[in-house]
Amino acid sequence: MHGFTNYQQSKALYERGYWHPSPVEICTKVHSVDPLTWDDYPAFSLADIVTMQGERFYMPPQVSVAEVIEYNMKYMIEQGDATVMACNQRLREVYV
Repeated sequence: MHGFTNYQQSKALYERGYWHPSPVEICTKVHSVDPLTWDDYPAFSLADIVTMQGERFYMPPQVSVAEVIEYNMKYMIEQGDATVMACNQRLREVYV
């Protein structure tokens, strides 16, 4: 699988409490030429999202990777703290 969350998705997941133990890619939004003003968030891959959600993951038929990420990302943002922590734990178990 391939595909990563974009800047807005990465920021939303991070702000909701999702944590990536070993981000392989970083989404950066450049506000100016000064690197101290950049906002960086870990990008989650589609494989990360599958791992985090486990049996809950859903892949609609005949859609793009970006649409699958968007669909599942919206679901993840709406989840309670216990589900967020469980997703983070599943991902940590894979990367550690």
